[in-house]
Amino acid sequence: MALRSQFTHNNQNSDGSMTNEQSMVESLVIESIQIAGFNGYYLPRVLDNVDNIFGEAEKESFEKAYELEMYFDAPEDALADSVDYISYFGFEVRDSCDFVFSVKRFQDFDCDS
Repeated sequence: MALRSQFTHNNQNSDGSMTNEQSMVESLVIESIQIAGFNGYYLPRVLDNVDNIFGEAEKESFEKAYELEMYFDAPEDALADSVDYISYFGFEVRDSCDFVFSVKRFQDFDCDS
């Protein structure tokens, strides 16, 4: 079954740019995150002296910070299922939470420089 040309609202333009509807939805997503979220920081990790066999770095550092608006995904149970373990080797904390942010706002950062 062929697609009808009248209903191509999910497709990009021939040059790869977004349609007006896609741009509007993206702007609404960014605005809703800015309204309901908070300012967080993205810290790109820099690996120094990486071991090629194990893939581990001898030293890791965080040299830059980029401010980005984000919000908690399901904040009511973000840390509810966390369990802390005490074993022979030490104390282990398994807390985790998910953050949601806009891909467009993240791509606006020039993280390579």
